[in-house]
Amino acid sequence: MTTTKALPRSTSFYVILRRVVLIVGLILLSVCLAVWAFSPTLARWQLNRVLSPYDVQLSDDSVMRLNPFILKLSIQDVKLLASQTGKDLARIDSGFVDVDTSSLFSKELKFEGFSVTGFSLLASRSASDITMAGFSMSAQQAEADESAAGVRAAAMLEVSPKSAADSLDGSIKIAPVDNSAAAASEKLDLPKESIWRVNAKKIEFDDISIAIDNIGVRHQLTIESLIVSAVAIDQHSQSFTVSRSAVVDGAPLSMVASLGAKSRAGQLEIDFSMNNYPLSRVGYLLGEYVSDVSGSVDVNIRQHIDFDEASILLDVPELKVQFSNLAAVGKGVALDSEELTAIINSGRLEIREDSAPEVDAQFSVGGKLTRISSENRRDTLLQYASLDIADGKLAFVDFPEVAIGKTVVDKLLVSEKGGAPDSDADKKKAMQAIAAIDKVSVIKLDFKDGHMAVDTMRFDGLDGSVHLDSDKKPSNLVALEQPATKDTGAIEGIKTVELEQPADSPVEERNAPLTYSINQLAVSDGSHFNFSDSSVKPVFRQKIEFTKFEVSQLDSRHPDRRMTFDIQVKTDKYASTTIVGSMQPFAEKVNFQANANVREYSLPKVSPYLKKALGFEMLSGQFDTKIKLEIVDNIIDGESKLSIRGLKLSSKDAAQPNLLKDQGAMPLNSALGMLMDDKGNFKLKVPLTGDIEKPGFGPASFIALVSKKAIMSSAQSYLVETFVPYANVLSVVMMAGEC
Repeated sequence: MTTTKALPRSTSFYVILRRVVLIVGLILLSVCLAVWAFSPTLARWQLNRVLSPYDVQLSDDSVMRLNPFILKLSIQDVKLLASQTGKDLARIDSGFVDVDTSSLFSKELKFEGFSVTGFSLLASRSASDITMAGFSMSAQQAEADESAAGVRAAAMLEVSPKSAADSLDGSIKIAPVDNSAAAASEKLDLPKESIWRVNAKKIEFDDISIAIDNIGVRHQLTIESLIVSAVAIDQHSQSFTVSRSAVVDGAPLSMVASLGAKSRAGQLEIDFSMNNYPLSRVGYLLGEYVSDVSGSVDVNIRQHIDFDEASILLDVPELKVQFSNLAAVGKGVALDSEELTAIINSGRLEIREDSAPEVDAQFSVGGKLTRISSENRRDTLLQYASLDIADGKLAFVDFPEVAIGKTVVDKLLVSEKGGAPDSDADKKKAMQAIAAIDKVSVIKLDFKDGHMAVDTMRFDGLDGSVHLDSDKKPSNLVALEQPATKDTGAIEGIKTVELEQPADSPVEERNAPLTYSINQLAVSDGSHFNFSDSSVKPVFRQKIEFTKFEVSQLDSRHPDRRMTFDIQVKTDKYASTTIVGSMQPFAEKVNFQANANVREYSLPKVSPYLKKALGFEMLSGQFDTKIKLEIVDNIIDGESKLSIRGLKLSSKDAAQPNLLKDQGAMPLNSALGMLMDDKGNFKLKVPLTGDIEKPGFGPASFIALVSKKAIMSSAQSYLVETFVPYANVLSVVMMAGEC
């Protein structure tokens, strides 16, 4: 009989333990191998069960493999397909997620590697729904989700609908927040202690393609490289850096952003640039008032944001937006610009608890060859060769404040009919513009408290022109047709909100009329103004050359303040006019004072205007006049000393019979003939009296005055010839005639 020697009890325990460990290890190894081997199939099967209600599924060759030994998930040729059509909705060529296993024991999710390459996605939006990678959401559901998000945000900020409406007065109210971790976790529904941390050295996305169909317009976003680095996130602090290189609708885009936050306070840095983005891709977003837009835009921005529980401070060291070859057509008007540039330097936006936002920025604006024209681009409303707005400052607390150091506009053109830049035939047919100015300069413009103040405004090389047609309407004024507006009532889906005016901002103050002032307005020597009037025959034409034009102290805030003016012009080689005076342009009643001197003005030029009133034409002659005029509270007082030389009138037969009858016993041409010497010269004083509503001078009074002078002149001649011996009586009669 054979006997077996029993093992010691301690030895048998270790053998059993080793066998158990070996068996468990083999089981775990088998499970891990099974997970590694069958995870693609299991993943497709499980995910397709979840995706089936959405009519999407993974392709059969999609591979998502989990390596449980190193906790690494690998992705290969993953495709999301439409169940009915088999259309590709989303795709990932390759990728992996590698998690540091040991970090899990210290409550940390640490990514040793995270990379996705070749990701593509289809998205679309219509009037009724939004679809992304085959997942559809109705517009009503999106609106409900947005509304719910707004309610949650309002709840977090403890803002009621009433206080939200009140904040529309320009202030943003941020509720006080308890700094304790318990209060934060309760409000955000988070654990009271931070348990997990997330860390990653680098998360990479390469070759990402997103196609977006937005209401029938296709956009393409291609991200060449998206890197998220230095990721460290827990309950109380977050920090990471994002760098992106992409192409949006063919325009290169780059961005670098970094966030560092702790205990609800932190900083955010953003550096963004996009070049040559085609505006035609977003023209449809501008609404019905812009039917067509083309050109490109460049955007460059650097900004720094500091935030905490009670304030947000945004600093913008640089913001530049530049439009190139811009062309846009709206209702009744078209805009074409070679270049438009806006630059903000040292911009600053500050939002603090219980206070209105504060804005402060320095800016400049520039432009090249810009034209605003009629919709068919035939008639020009405004055009300039270059625009330079320099040393601009913008501030906003309760009301906007703007200060501009200098504005210069070169080759300004205002209101020109015809003359389309791309048509030589139209250029030949173009009418002279109302104003063509070589240079417009505005020095020191300030807008504050509803008042715009300009220190100096100067026009160099002005060539103005006004042409009146037979109806006395300016024929070279471009008038745009206003688009018809229809009252369609409330727009469906848009809610009308009536806002209450804040107690500290009365309606009267907000609706106060804007005022303006100009310290000095000048037109350069050598500027011209052309005037023609086709309503009279022959057509009246006059060219005026400015030798001096200065206006000072124009201020709409002070109706009693006098504006002064000094105007000197030449109407031909020898004729000139000078007007110097002052007036109160904003007073309720007219208050005006001026001294005018007109020399050697040609009478035949004004004959078409006087022919109807006088009844005959002035064939030749010149006149000088000195006018001293003062108007005080609408009452006129003044005198005009008229001197006429070389006057030659039309014959008596050419005079109009009806006017001769109206003029009384002595026709005006006969009376003038009696006053003139043998060279056609005579002098006359014309009193200027009456009220501005009913002045006591005009053609009728002039005719009466001339007739009186002629009768007295005739009486004087008769008395001289008949009563020479009676000199004393003659003197009395002559004195009476002068009165």
